[in-house]
Amino acid sequence: TFVFAMVSSLTPMKGQGTAIQAIYELIQKGLPIKLILAGHGKAEYEKQFKDLARTLQVSEIVEFEGLVKEITRLITRRPSDIPEIQMRSVPPVR
Repeated sequence: TFVFAMVSSLTPMKGQGTAIQAIYELIQKGLPIKLILAGHGKAEYEKQFKDLARTLQVSEIVEFEGLVKEITRLITRRPSDIPEIQMRSVPPVR
């Protein structure tokens, strides 16, 4: 299973919705994959993303971690297949 982690504020501008849709498409192609969304945001955004995951039937594959103060805690409890990706800024997804 490939595990992708996205650590960011929960907001549509950060692309979590796009990530959930990508997970759906990869699952449809038969890829063993999981998405971890770590971060905190407005309750309405979290509900929006959880609803999207439920609608696409990937809610068991998309894990919402909430606010993670120590990123090493998130990574060290996961399999070693989490790639380390550093991003300074991401343009808004439209």
